[in-house]
Amino acid sequence: MIGVYNPSLESVKRPHFYESSSDESIARYLGYSLIYHNTSLRAAEVVKKYYDKDIVDLTFKQMKGVLDLRSVRVWLRSHIESHVKICYQSYAIIRYLNFILEKKGISGPERLDTLKTGYRVYLKDEKSGFSW
Repeated sequence: MIGVYNPSLESVKRPHFYESSSDESIARYLGYSLIYHNTSLRAAEVVKKYYDKDIVDLTFKQMKGVLDLRSVRVWLRSHIESHVKICYQSYAIIRYLNFILEKKGISGPERLDTLKTGYRVYLKDEKSGFSW
């Protein structure tokens, strides 16, 4: 079992905690996580893998943002299948990105952080009216 303290997680959780509770015996543990594993990996590797699991959520959010998808409220089979395909493609892209960047010592989450600053550019040819 590995104990991890994450101050940024504590700073996010603390205001929400005090809105609903004032129990100081619980508040002192905000930001701490216990990670149980039964692998032969070193503690640092286990912690890295634990926090890298968030890459899937970040990937889905990033891809949904790029594609301008709305909140997922789907009931029709075709809509559910489409959503699953988009999620799968997002995951495949980020795994491929990790595979390529691993050789350079860069992690996928670091690359996603740089993508957050990206923006779209719309161009239009005034003569022909063609835009892209």
